[in-house]
Amino acid sequence: MVSPISREVLSLIPEMESEYVFPGLVGGQRVSFTKTVNRIKEVAGLPKDFRPLHGLRHVFASMLAFSSQVDLYTLQRLLTRKDPRMTQRYAHLRGETLRRASNMATDIFTTISKQPVAGIDNKEF
Repeated sequence: MVSPISREVLSLIPEMESEYVFPGLVGGQRVSFTKTVNRIKEVAGLPKDFRPLHGLRHVFASMLAFSSQVDLYTLQRLLTRKDPRMTQRYAHLRGETLRRASNMATDIFTTISKQPVAGIDNKEF
Protein backbone atom coordinates (compact mmCIF):
# COMPACT_ATOMS: atom_id res chain seq x y z
CA MET A 1 0.00 0.00 0.00
CA VAL A 2 1.43 3.36 -1.01
CA SER A 3 0.10 6.64 0.35
CA PRO A 4 -0.83 9.39 -2.13
CA ILE A 5 2.08 11.60 -1.04
CA SER A 6 4.51 8.68 -1.39
CA ARG A 7 3.15 7.95 -4.83
CA GLU A 8 3.64 11.62 -5.76
CA VAL A 9 7.25 11.64 -4.52
CA LEU A 10 8.00 8.39 -6.34
CA SER A 11 6.53 9.82 -9.55
CA LEU A 12 9.21 12.55 -9.47
CA ILE A 13 12.02 10.01 -9.75
CA PRO A 14 13.11 9.63 -13.37
CA GLU A 15 12.18 6.27 -14.86
CA MET A 16 15.01 3.83 -15.34
CA GLU A 17 15.45 0.42 -16.88
CA SER A 18 15.45 -1.12 -13.38
CA GLU A 19 12.41 -2.24 -11.43
CA TYR A 20 14.02 -0.80 -8.27
CA VAL A 21 13.66 2.79 -7.10
CA PHE A 22 17.29 2.86 -5.93
CA PRO A 23 18.98 0.15 -8.01
CA GLY A 24 22.43 -1.35 -7.50
CA LEU A 25 25.33 -0.82 -9.88
CA VAL A 26 23.96 -2.80 -12.82
CA GLY A 27 20.28 -2.07 -12.23
CA GLY A 28 19.71 -5.03 -9.96
CA GLN A 29 18.67 -5.03 -6.34
CA ARG A 30 20.83 -2.87 -4.11
CA VAL A 31 22.07 -5.02 -1.27
CA SER A 32 24.12 -2.42 0.57
CA PHE A 33 24.56 1.29 0.69
CA THR A 34 27.15 1.37 3.45
CA LYS A 35 29.66 3.52 1.55
CA THR A 36 27.04 6.13 0.71
CA VAL A 37 25.68 6.22 4.25
CA ASN A 38 29.16 6.49 5.73
CA ARG A 39 29.97 9.46 3.45
CA ILE A 40 26.70 11.16 4.44
CA LYS A 41 27.37 10.56 8.16
CA GLU A 42 30.91 11.91 7.84
CA VAL A 43 29.85 15.08 5.99
CA ALA A 44 26.95 15.62 8.41
CA GLY A 45 29.15 15.03 11.44
CA LEU A 46 26.98 12.17 12.69
CA PRO A 47 28.34 9.49 15.02
CA LYS A 48 29.74 6.36 13.39
CA ASP A 49 27.12 4.18 15.11
CA PHE A 50 24.21 6.30 13.78
CA ARG A 51 21.70 4.09 11.91
CA PRO A 52 19.73 6.32 9.52
CA LEU A 53 17.12 3.80 8.37
CA HIS A 54 16.48 2.63 11.91
CA GLY A 55 16.11 6.27 12.95
CA LEU A 56 13.61 6.99 10.18
CA ARG A 57 11.62 3.87 11.02
CA HIS A 58 11.58 4.79 14.71
CA VAL A 59 10.43 8.36 14.01
CA PHE A 60 7.70 7.04 11.68
CA ALA A 61 6.44 4.60 14.32
CA SER A 62 6.71 7.12 17.16
CA MET A 63 4.77 9.78 15.29
CA LEU A 64 1.96 7.39 14.42
CA ALA A 65 1.79 6.00 17.95
CA PHE A 66 1.83 9.47 19.50
CA SER A 67 -0.96 10.64 17.19
CA SER A 68 -3.32 8.15 18.87
CA GLN A 69 -4.99 7.80 15.48
CA VAL A 70 -3.40 4.44 14.67
CA ASP A 71 -3.91 1.35 16.80
CA LEU A 72 -0.91 -0.79 17.68
CA TYR A 73 -2.03 -3.68 15.47
CA THR A 74 -2.12 -1.39 12.43
CA LEU A 75 1.25 0.08 13.41
CA GLN A 76 2.62 -3.46 13.66
CA ARG A 77 1.39 -4.19 10.12
CA LEU A 78 2.85 -0.93 8.76
CA LEU A 79 6.21 -1.81 10.30
CA THR A 80 5.87 -5.33 8.85
CA ARG A 81 6.52 -6.89 12.24
CA LYS A 82 5.40 -10.48 12.78
CA ASP A 83 5.74 -10.31 16.55
CA PRO A 84 3.64 -7.64 18.32
CA ARG A 85 6.15 -7.38 21.19
CA MET A 86 8.46 -5.17 19.13
CA THR A 87 5.59 -2.79 18.39
CA GLN A 88 4.56 -2.66 22.06
CA ARG A 89 7.60 -0.47 22.76
CA TYR A 90 5.64 2.43 21.22
CA ALA A 91 2.65 1.93 23.53
CA HIS A 92 4.03 4.38 26.12
CA LEU A 93 3.56 7.17 23.57
CA ARG A 94 -0.17 6.57 23.47
CA GLY A 95 -1.17 8.51 26.59
CA GLU A 96 -4.04 10.25 24.85
CA THR A 97 -5.45 6.92 23.71
CA LEU A 98 -5.35 5.61 27.27
CA ARG A 99 -7.09 8.77 28.50
CA ARG A 100 -9.81 8.42 25.85
CA ALA A 101 -10.33 4.75 26.73
CA SER A 102 -10.57 5.60 30.42
CA ASN A 103 -13.06 8.39 29.71
CA MET A 104 -15.05 6.07 27.47
CA ALA A 105 -15.22 3.47 30.24
CA THR A 106 -16.44 6.17 32.63
CA ASP A 107 -19.12 7.24 30.13
CA ILE A 108 -20.27 3.64 29.67
CA PHE A 109 -20.49 3.00 33.40
CA THR A 110 -22.31 6.28 33.95
CA THR A 111 -24.82 5.47 31.22
CA ILE A 112 -25.38 1.96 32.52
CA SER A 113 -25.82 3.14 36.10
CA LYS A 114 -28.57 5.55 35.01
CA GLN A 115 -30.56 2.89 33.15
CA PRO A 116 -33.36 1.34 35.17
CA VAL A 117 -32.97 -2.33 35.95
CA ALA A 118 -36.08 -4.38 36.69
CA GLY A 119 -36.44 -5.03 40.39
CA ILE A 120 -33.59 -2.73 41.45
CA ASP A 121 -33.90 0.79 42.76
CA ASN A 122 -30.98 2.71 41.19
CA LYS A 123 -31.11 5.21 44.02
CA GLU A 124 -29.55 2.59 46.26
CA PHE A 125 -26.28 2.83 44.31
